[in-house]
Amino acid sequence: MPRASWTKPAQLHLTFAFLGEQDVSVVPRVSEGLDNAARSSGPFDVRLSEVSAFPEPGRPRVLWIGLERNSGLEAIADSVRTALDSANVDYDRKPFRSHLTLGRAKDRWRRADLENLAGALESFRGRSCPVSAISLYESRLGSGGATHVEAARFPLRS
Repeated sequence: MPRASWTKPAQLHLTFAFLGEQDVSVVPRVSEGLDNAARSSGPFDVRLSEVSAFPEPGRPRVLWIGLERNSGLEAIADSVRTALDSANVDYDRKPFRSHLTLGRAKDRWRRADLENLAGALESFRGRSCPVSAISLYESRLGSGGATHVEAARFPLRS
């Protein structure tokens, strides 16, 4: 396969809303909103699904594995975004796509390369993963890329 910058397992995460650079003063408002969102849902499981890429499979740049549609996941995404709107916090409003970023293409990847990756990961498809909390992460940029550090954790507890 062509080269890629692979995501370290400890850095895998699901993004409900990307906040970008924010002033530290928004953290209490965001935390309160996330805590409220976490109270609206109990723990549940998600299942891994297809391997694909952004911006599109024919021009892979970001390699990812999706999560099957799940009402619990969709409800949390809606709650998180509603909480951010209520707190007047700006965020990237791209539609929510439940996925885990596996890596970023360094060389030119073709559709066939992406299909090879999907084949290599086929045994993971359908695997169940527990969701028991949502977290607020801070991204710290460094020479090796971004490192995501958990700033706060909110257990699901409806």
